[in-house]
Parts: sequence; structure tokens; C-alpha cells
Amino acid sequence: MSTPITAQSDSSPPCAAQDCCAKGAPPQTMGTLMERAIDAIPDVAFLKDTEGRYLLCNQAFADFAGLSLSETIGLKDTDLFPADLAAEIRKRDQEVFASGRPARIEEWISRPDGQRVLMDAFKSPLFNHTGQIVSLFGLCKDITLKRQTEDRQRESDANLDACLNSSSDFKLIVSTSGHILKANRKVYARLAHEPESLNGKAIADLFAPLQRPLIEKGIEETAAGLSDFLRVLLFRAKDGLDIPVEVEFMRGGWSGSPVLFVTAHDISEHLQTEEKLRQQGEIQRHLLLFATEFV
Repeated sequence: MSTPITAQSDSSPPCAAQDCCAKGAPPQTMGTLMERAIDAIPDVAFLKDTEGRYLLCNQAFADFAGLSLSETIGLKDTDLFPADLAAEIRKRDQEVFASGRPARIEEWISRPDGQRVLMDAFKSPLFNHTGQIVSLFGLCKDITLKRQTEDRQRESDANLDACLNSSSDFKLIVSTSGHILKANRKVYARLAHEPESLNGKAIADLFAPLQRPLIEKGIEETAAGLSDFLRVLLFRAKDGLDIPVEVEFMRGGWSGSPVLFVTAHDISEHLQTEEKLRQQGEIQRHLLLFATEFV
């Protein structure tokens, strides 16, 4: 006759198995409840004894192993996976047994067809009524696609960062509500802001106070596709220094969401050059007037 089993956790409330044991449910009832519970789980689920033999599994596990449900019972990981992988799985199972606590592990598993998948595995020891560990419950979810998507996003973000930082202009990505999502190094350096304090801030706050309503209106109209935005404005650095910039908003998408790409070109040198030319022109005009007085 099998021994009723329960899961123990310092913080978890009593599970259905514990309730049944407390009410004196027969082992056959416990077995039926466990089998139904595991079979109802859409992800890979199984029950092993302390020697690593599979006692119970669901259809998702059988499909993963390429076997029928009945064929999986009594097998060990050495019967299903390459020796090195089976040894690693066994090692992690024993760590759960030794700690007596649940564990969450990411495991790369080779399917019988040779395909490697990344599994997010939750494993928990199960105890009998005397507190002795008698088996291990496992629940595994295939997160291969999720990890690949995350890796592609990280690569995309890295490429975007490289593109933003290669520009000599101020470059920002803002939400359609006008809040900063990302900026290049020049923004942080010239405006004397740390990324932590700038990200999430309203981009209008980076401009001279009297120009902020114009920025807010430009964001709203550009996001709605009503008009393009190109203005000469003043960036206000953290130390109060004003930097004249030619600002352009463009609609686009980033991380699956609509955003605005903001380019601000520093025209300080251009304005200084214009001012020098104006001053030189004034000097030449006065010299010409002075010379004509003696003609």
C-alpha cells in the first residue's frame, strides 16, 4: 500500500493533499487526486520517487518524451536523456531532497528528436505524514521562445544604444505621453543628468519653462499624426545653462509600442558664427560710413 504524501513549505498554506491526509483519506483517493491534478496541468508535470523513478506524469510529459503515459512509469532520466544531462538532472533533484525545500531551476533539455529546449522547472520534495521525504514533484514550462525573444530584444536594444550613442546630436526616445524612455550619452553628459533621474521624466522639463507648453503640444500633435515638429528651442541643463537646439520629433515604434524619436541638434556654434559675421558686418558698415565722410 502506498504512503500518503504532502508538500511542505514554510510560507505556503496547506495543499489539497494535506487536507485529505488530515481527514484520513485512503491512499487510493490520494493517488486519484494526484493523478487528476497532474493530468489537468497543461505544462510538463511529473512525480518521481527518491531513486529517480517516474511514478506519475501527465500527457504533456509523455508527449515531450515521445512515449505513451504507461511507458514512462518506472523509467529514470537515464532512460530518457543523454548520460550527462541525466546526471545533471539527478544532481539537481538530490539538491532539492537535501534542502527539503522547493527550488526553481532553468534547465536545457534535449528532446528525443534532438531539439534542445529551455525549461523553467519548479521542483518540490513531497513528504509523508511522518515528515519523511518520499518523492519529488516537478513542473516544467518550455520557455525557449520567451528566452529567444528576450535575447533578440537585448540584441536590438544593444544595437539601438550603439546607434544612438554614435550620433553627435542629442537623441531621445519618448513615449506618446512625452516621458523619456531612453537617451544617448550626450543627453546625460551635456544636460548633467543621471540615467536614473532622467528616464521616466517628462521631456518638456528639459526645456526652458516658457517653451514647455509648445513641447507638450508638439508631442500631442506628432503622436496623433496631425503635424510634424521642427523648432529651434532651448535645452535647459541641470546647472541652468541654456543650449540652443533645433528639435525634431518623428513617430515610430520601439519594443512593440508607438514612440517618438527626438533629435536635437546643438546649434550653439552656428549661432556664434552668425553673431560673429553680424558683428563683422556691422564693423565693415561703420568703416564704410566713416570712409565716405572723407570723400
